[in-house]
Amino acid sequence: MTASAAAAPAGLVLALAAQLNVRSVFFCLLREHGDLDLAATFPDLGVPLVRSPLEDILAHLAGEGGSEHGLMVVCDVGNDTDAAWSNSHFRRQFTWLLPSGASGASASAAMNLPFSPTILRLDSNVLLHSPAVGGVTTTVREVYSVKTTAAVVGGFGSYSYRSGMLTVSQPSTWRRRTDLRGVTVVNSVVGYNPFVYRADTQDPTGLMIDVLTSITERVNLTVRTTNPKDFGFGSIG
Repeated sequence: MTASAAAAPAGLVLALAAQLNVRSVFFCLLREHGDLDLAATFPDLGVPLVRSPLEDILAHLAGEGGSEHGLMVVCDVGNDTDAAWSNSHFRRQFTWLLPSGASGASASAAMNLPFSPTILRLDSNVLLHSPAVGGVTTTVREVYSVKTTAAVVGGFGSYSYRSGMLTVSQPSTWRRRTDLRGVTVVNSVVGYNPFVYRADTQDPTGLMIDVLTSITERVNLTVRTTNPKDFGFGSIG
């Protein structure tokens, strides 16, 4: 896969760092075969600026920064880099900012990624910035996945070159990611009045079932209810 080589505007990077409350920003170039040129850090962390496999660089930065949350700005990507990425990269404490290669308003236009969308997770922190529209505004989107469904591209915000301001649609990640795309969760309950009224011949009702129903409607979740194997406080059937 190939992504645009457009670098993120410096103002956008600074605004994102402030919005995400990160203390370290890493600028890098991702090349063919997964080599990463670590070009600069802000502030200067004394990290060796070397070219190494992506996994080695990430492991080194994770060791240097401990649990600190950092912003990883990918300024350029080469061709055929898909094999360099794995879902472990997005389980680290970094938020990734990559070029999307498209300035269109549609979400599908942002899916020009240097990795397969299938390695993303619901908690992946990957942001895509589009080329500026008319040299005035840059759109920022987030991309993640809900279990086995296709990657989801959602709105994050926009950066204005004129004001130097980043406008974020919703600061809370989990208020933005409320559509779980109907993914199925297996649920098992036993009768425990008044929280759960359970009869073998009908679906369970009760206070807890009302709460569960409300949650599933709000986040587009599918719940499949089964009997415990021992029909008591045992394991899911």
